[in-house]
Amino acid sequence: MALTQKLIGGNWEYNNIASIYDVARKPQTYGKVIKRYGDLLGLFNFLHLAGQTKDVTTRSLTIIEEGAPEMAVRVAIAADASAPITGVAITPNVLDEPYLRAGFDLIVPAKYTNKTTPIALRLIEASAGVWTATAYDVTATIPSPITECSMMIGASSWGYGTAQPEGMTSGYFTRTTSNRIMKETFGVEGGQIFQQDYEDVEMANGSKGILSRAIVDMDFRLDSQLDAALLLGEANTNTSNLTATSNFSGTAVAIPSAAGLIKTMALLGQELTWSSAFDEDSFESVKPLLEAVGVGNKNVDFFVGGLLNTQIYKSMRDFLTTYSQGHNFYDQVSEVGFNVNKVFMNSVNFNIIELSSLSNPAKYGIADYGLGNYGFMFPQGEHKVTFDVGGVREDLRLPHLTIGYPVGKGENRRRVIVPSPGVSNMYPVATNAYDGIRFYAMTEIMPIWVYMQQTILVRNTGDSGTGA
Repeated sequence: MALTQKLIGGNWEYNNIASIYDVARKPQTYGKVIKRYGDLLGLFNFLHLAGQTKDVTTRSLTIIEEGAPEMAVRVAIAADASAPITGVAITPNVLDEPYLRAGFDLIVPAKYTNKTTPIALRLIEASAGVWTATAYDVTATIPSPITECSMMIGASSWGYGTAQPEGMTSGYFTRTTSNRIMKETFGVEGGQIFQQDYEDVEMANGSKGILSRAIVDMDFRLDSQLDAALLLGEANTNTSNLTATSNFSGTAVAIPSAAGLIKTMALLGQELTWSSAFDEDSFESVKPLLEAVGVGNKNVDFFVGGLLNTQIYKSMRDFLTTYSQGHNFYDQVSEVGFNVNKVFMNSVNFNIIELSSLSNPAKYGIADYGLGNYGFMFPQGEHKVTFDVGGVREDLRLPHLTIGYPVGKGENRRRVIVPSPGVSNMYPVATNAYDGIRFYAMTEIMPIWVYMQQTILVRNTGDSGTGA
């Protein structure tokens, strides 16, 4: 927010410019704003309504989190292996390598071997990141190279008088998240300022402010940017070319940016694909995915795009038609149909929440993106994470998704709105020579994604999508 002036009794008096961020983050109030001005709820809005925000005091955070007790590992075997398989090279996915330990078995599915049952290869780490494996069965072969696929880790085997295996200390994962700065501007030319419909509002902190349609429009545009960054943002690895020169220091530095939810889940999470219908079989397949990463909480928040939501509705309607012949779809004489926002199947309780912004035909709803068919599953509950900030560690419990805002020492970068008056009588001074007034808005966020390996990205295989 910022100070501006309002005409009271023929005189301009100072008052606070109120962003919808300042006045409308309570569900009942925000609902009134949506109803009055219109907007599509996105991931950013849901996180704020749920209170999933945190003040941070640094521009990057190192997140330390525990891995699942057990996980399938993605490995590749580049060369075929004839009998006896001895010292064959194993290439693990870098994200799964912490689950490999020397002396333990890698269980190769029978389909890749000359056997009718899976075979075990004992793992040996020749040096950091270089793995080989040897088969117990001298007649086992791997006839063709294996591209990266999921395999399980079995039991260990040791000789008499040998040392203990390495502990699973490497089951802790370290990731770094960064910030992103977004800006928006609107202006009102002279002769139009007096026509702006300013209204008095009470802000969240109890002080008085003023709001106008132009401010709300700017807020919605900035919220739209935030939603896009949270969903589709990418970390800036092209740091030599994507740079900006500071107007104060004259130094060119890389433009900060962080990976969004889709990129993060595609890289770290699990995947559940569907094609023609997201039906009961799709729901039933979630339980083993959760159990595979050690999730005991079977309550899942399922954020869905509009097209996926429609498919779920149709599938559940067909399911009821097939298995519940007595069901009546008539709620009232003039109404027909039913709502699907909760599904309980295979011991998993799904809370279905539609992200209506994914249906926006001007953005996410463009057919070639296929985002309306996407879904995001998050097991409920908070998770212990450790933040390393300048060598100081802080233990917290957070849900999977939290928005961090740089706040401290008098500076609050959650939502900044500042007027830049021109030649008018609204302010005692003019900051430029133009007839009118501009308003500048800025925000800085840091997406904090934790325990992403427990999440499930739902994607339609018929769409090109936006994979990692």
